[in-house]
Amino acid sequence: MGFTNFYQHFIKNFSHIVKSLNKLKGKKEWKWDDEHQKTFKKLKDKITNQPILILPKKEGKFRVKTNALEHAIGVFLSQEQEGK
Repeated sequence: MGFTNFYQHFIKNFSHIVKSLNKLKGKKEWKWDDEHQKTFKKLKDKITNQPILILPKKEGKFRVKTNALEHAIGVFLSQEQEGK
């Protein structure tokens, strides 16, 4: 799922939402149908409409999350604000 996996922690029910798209992974041949298009649109809406990224505040704890694979390293800085 590439780009969207980075934001999965911020999207409620992410794994349930992308279930139909995950079924396409690893198949040599697959067909994009209405279900996949609806899932794609829903995921796009979640990424672009929910308050995922906001400016940090001076008060509050920060958290650093990391991930390393053979071919990539990922890291992001987050801060809990208003219980979220």
